[in-house]
Amino acid sequence: MSADNVAFLWLERDMNSENNIFPDSMITAGEDVDGNEFCIGRALVNKVMIPAKVVPKKNIAYVVNDGEQIAVKKFDILYVKQYKWVPCADGEVPKGAIVGGEVSDDEKIYIERAEHEGVKVVGKVHPKLKKLFIPYGGKEIAYNHYEILVLH
Repeated sequence: MSADNVAFLWLERDMNSENNIFPDSMITAGEDVDGNEFCIGRALVNKVMIPAKVVPKKNIAYVVNDGEQIAVKKFDILYVKQYKWVPCADGEVPKGAIVGGEVSDDEKIYIERAEHEGVKVVGKVHPKLKKLFIPYGGKEIAYNHYEILVLH
């Protein structure tokens, strides 16, 4: 499938194999505390697909799960042609928000970002919990105000 014919797609990457090249078309979502740019991804952890913060210079992605930041080497990278970040709060999910994973058939989790200690950090929004959760410093940190990635 050509990327020209879709609104967005997920590109699979495995840092333990030859499929470890990062495309030029990644969405840069912010920088980590070391000044490394990161992009948006997702990873399967404990049978749940979770939005991820991918750091290409470190060949790793980070997700949050059960209160912890988890480093993963196998993940998908998001490719989107036209997008925007929409300010939201308290579990709000605007029309066109990109699903980054799901906890169950009836609960989807969305791609978001928030500013934490001066840097933008990508994480996951749980609408039922009315919060977003970001991976930072080995922990899961919750916010009520955030930006959600939306197709434009």
